[in-house]
Amino acid sequence: MQISMEDRNPTNWPINVIAANSMYRICKSLLLDDEVEHERLVEAYSVVNQKLKHSLSEQTNLERTIQKLTADSRRCERDYSITQKEIVDLQKQVTIIIKECRDVQLR
Repeated sequence: MQISMEDRNPTNWPINVIAANSMYRICKSLLLDDEVEHERLVEAYSVVNQKLKHSLSEQTNLERTIQKLTADSRRCERDYSITQKEIVDLQKQVTIIIKECRDVQLR
């Protein structure tokens, strides 16, 4: 069956075909709009996802740095405490030596 030029003109179509064609065009337009919106949302999600991954990586790096600094701080505190004890011991030894020197001078 061949469609004549007259049948291709929408003004000659039956009302139910015009209505169906209108519904088809409206749905197609809505679907295209939804597809564009979907693509925009996918791109936005991708950007947010990349930012979240970067933030997690930065957080991990910061946590490692904090752990290292905490360990360094504890080691420094321990070294300081040992050094303080050594200073006290040396002061006691110097006091004893000075006392012994005075005792030798007084003889």
